[in-house]
Amino acid sequence: MQVEAISDDETAVLSEGNQALAIILSNDHPARGIARNLFYLSRMIEVGAGQAEAAAGIATEIDLAQLWWRYGGGRSEDDGRFAQLKVLRAMGTQVVDYPGRMSFKVDDLSSSTIAELLRFDSLREDIKGATVGFRHDVLRDWAVGFLLHEDEELLNALPMDKPLPPGLARGVEIAARLAIESDATGARWLVLLGAVEREGCNGSWKRPVLLALPRSEQAFALFQGLEPVLLEADGRRLSEIIRLMIAVESVPLAKVIARAQPSVAVPSGAADLIVPKGLGWAWLVLWLVAVAKSLPTAVIPDISKVFQAWLMSTQNQSVGFNATIVGFLFEWLTLIEDAMTPRIFRDMRDAPPSLNIRHLRDVRDEIRMTAFAFSHLNPPAAERYLSSLDPDAAGYHEMQDILREPGTLIRAAPAALVDFALDTLIEKEDPDDPYSCRRDRFGPFGVNDHLFSPASPGQGPFFELLEHAPAEGLRLIRGLVEHATQWRRYQYIEARRPFPRISIPFPSGTKSFEGDWSVYDWARSVAPSVITASALMALEAWGHRQIEAGRPFEEVLHDVLGPDGSSLAFVSVAVDLVLSHWREARDTAWPIVATPELLEFDDARLTHDVVGVHRVLAFEREASTWRVKRADLDARPSRRNRLSDTIGHYVFHAEPKQLEALRAALEQARNEIGQKPNDDEDPIKGLCATAERAVRMTNAEHWHLVKIKLEDGSEVEVRQFQRDPGELQLIDSETTRVEANMRHHNVRAKVQFALFDRAQSTAEIVAEAIEWAKAQPANAEPQPAEGGECENFDKEWDRRAVVMAAALAARDYEAPGRSDVVGWALPVLHAAAVEKGKEYRGNNQIEHNATAIGALGLIALYLRDQNGATRDVLMRLASHQHLSVVEALGRHFPDLARLDPRLPRAFILPLPLLRT
Repeated sequence: MQVEAISDDETAVLSEGNQALAIILSNDHPARGIARNLFYLSRMIEVGAGQAEAAAGIATEIDLAQLWWRYGGGRSEDDGRFAQLKVLRAMGTQVVDYPGRMSFKVDDLSSSTIAELLRFDSLREDIKGATVGFRHDVLRDWAVGFLLHEDEELLNALPMDKPLPPGLARGVEIAARLAIESDATGARWLVLLGAVEREGCNGSWKRPVLLALPRSEQAFALFQGLEPVLLEADGRRLSEIIRLMIAVESVPLAKVIARAQPSVAVPSGAADLIVPKGLGWAWLVLWLVAVAKSLPTAVIPDISKVFQAWLMSTQNQSVGFNATIVGFLFEWLTLIEDAMTPRIFRDMRDAPPSLNIRHLRDVRDEIRMTAFAFSHLNPPAAERYLSSLDPDAAGYHEMQDILREPGTLIRAAPAALVDFALDTLIEKEDPDDPYSCRRDRFGPFGVNDHLFSPASPGQGPFFELLEHAPAEGLRLIRGLVEHATQWRRYQYIEARRPFPRISIPFPSGTKSFEGDWSVYDWARSVAPSVITASALMALEAWGHRQIEAGRPFEEVLHDVLGPDGSSLAFVSVAVDLVLSHWREARDTAWPIVATPELLEFDDARLTHDVVGVHRVLAFEREASTWRVKRADLDARPSRRNRLSDTIGHYVFHAEPKQLEALRAALEQARNEIGQKPNDDEDPIKGLCATAERAVRMTNAEHWHLVKIKLEDGSEVEVRQFQRDPGELQLIDSETTRVEANMRHHNVRAKVQFALFDRAQSTAEIVAEAIEWAKAQPANAEPQPAEGGECENFDKEWDRRAVVMAAALAARDYEAPGRSDVVGWALPVLHAAAVEKGKEYRGNNQIEHNATAIGALGLIALYLRDQNGATRDVLMRLASHQHLSVVEALGRHFPDLARLDPRLPRAFILPLPLLRT
């Protein structure tokens, strides 16, 4: 069982009740490092009771141990100490011979001396009058340590081919620490180390000897004096000391978090992280920093772990040399990445020497994680590192790791990070590459288009850059979005069409923005790139925070919009800010409202938001550590409002001059739009209709008072915009058309479901299907449509649905007049049986082939009346090569076999004859 050191609160309680304890436990006492250990504290009090002057010189465990041994386990340096030491040596010898021994026979020892040691609490009585033992394990370890220290041959005589017994481990360490204390040059420690490193020794024997070095109070001087010994053989001994320190002199970070904040979940990547404990770490780190430039590269992996643990434990302290540590980490990172870069040498003698580092990639990743996490401590080193990276040589995954997890590089070297991101994400044009013109055909950033997936405002470096270095964050986002806009512009150039340009009449000067509806939608859509979506989401999240922090809206607006000629994607973000912070934006935003093109785009944007066109993003999990998430943006008012809804504010609540300026701008825009060709525009949602409607909305006479009922049942009067009568008529006509089209689609779907799932077929559905099919155009062959592929497909679907209705009637119609219905259905089925419509090769789905559907209907008729003519048509269909026709016939073989077992064979035989 491990008893923890006493806490600050416990120290205060003990100090209040006892002045002697208060002195020992004070921060000024030399023994403050060991005084909070209850055993050491009790021993110091006992020694101090007899020899106050000697007790005052105690600062370390070794000081306390030496005083105890000098007194022979007693309270003073009297004559009885020789006899007491003799007993202690005898007991220590038995422990060395039998490391697990805990009790000793009193008959083998001096009775009077044992009585004295019992009185001094150095021994305890196990069995009354029969056996005794050391009062504490620490005293046993001290006795063994002094015994080995006084007699070097005793250690050499021990068999070391097997692991070091646990009962001797601490004693060997005490012997090593005594060797260090007695010889500042480290010579005696080296002799001891040589004894446990001799050939045939188990490696566990040297561990306590090595640990004695960093645990020594003279550790720094010893590290300096023993540097050649520690660094020989590629730093083998140093590596062993470091690994022992990590294993023994540390606490897992997960345990520290669980103890300090039990409610905090331990991060998944923190399992291997540690927190140092003990003063030895400080001496080790100080020495490593002093000699870092001369260390062999083979020890870099172990030293980087030491630096990682040290930086984590001191991150809230002001430690001057931590910046130097970060500088070394960046130097090693550069060194390793340079070694990992593939090279070709004509002569192997030109190749640089090996770093002698195993698992180079894993070591690189760990050093990079630490360097990035603490790069803010040494900004020049971080900037040098980023500036030295070659974007063309950086691998895809390396670049991804740097940009997705930049750590504190955002604070340390924002400009260099932005330069690296732009150079890496935007591929340079290569005039000698024959494929360069097609590399970005499907996305502006090529293979990097999905780098920051899932799309989120917290993804990548965007939001953090905007928070810590706004100018650089804006430079990065603007550079990426403008590049994507240029990619979209090239598509217009290839199509020989002018790239759209929208002007906003700000009082300080008109600003123009380039892009079409797809560009306006980038802030919501992962097309064409997740990079643009994440960047624009981060820009919106930053804008919200800036406004909520009290910054003037107009400043934030123009930061987001950028200069004249910027991408239209930034206007979409600006509109989100306007609608979400209307109280702050209303006096500044009227020029945006006065732009019909934006009103048209934003109407479409709201429809997408309400319908959930981009809701698929919600299924992608975001990291829990991200400070902003998609849900934060989705909860904003802009997701439930549109720009044109704000015109009513200017009509009834704004200053008259502001309303006049808005109306004048809208009227001018409407007149300019009316002079352009608009034959193919939507008469309701098109640009001309939007502009005309916006002008109408600026007149108060078109806003009527209406009563609406609130959730609590009460009624209130509100103003509601009244559309133009002509526009209402168009809306009614469009609504009628849409409803008819919907009914048309519903009937087709019901017919298909009823035909292929007999359980869904009802008399009502069959009757409705016959009525609908008879109302369709009578032409047997589908004609090419003028509306392109979509309309052609729709007409083909109608034709197949008519055949489905005929097949359904042939199978399921049971009402009076069946002969008339069959008389209508039979020609339709016969025509389908010989039809040469569009075939979908390799598709055996019956519903996509009119001939196969016709086969279903003919089989249904034959099963009912066994008509010979129908059988002959089916025999001809048996030679049809399309899989769907074969599927339609094959699924009814059991039914046909019940009529006549010869029929299935008759259907199967034509197939090989046809192939022959």
